[in-house]
Amino acid sequence: MIVRKPAVAGYFYPSDPYELKRRVEELMEETLEPRGEVMGLIAPHAGYDYSGRTAGKVYSLIKDKLIRRVLLIG
Repeated sequence: MIVRKPAVAGYFYPSDPYELKRRVEELMEETLEPRGEVMGLIAPHAGYDYSGRTAGKVYSLIKDKLIRRVLLIG
């Protein structure tokens, strides 16, 4: 697997790995209650200060799920 090096660390998200982990966990604490089974999701793509709260809520819906397919547009 090819892993891209962080290109914008420190600009759109924390550059320190431990601070980044803490921030992601914090953003995912506020959850949504789905009305049924989650079959897919749409999440924003911007700096954590701009869209992190919304992204955290959305991703919290699938944090304990086995993800078989990802479609990334943008």
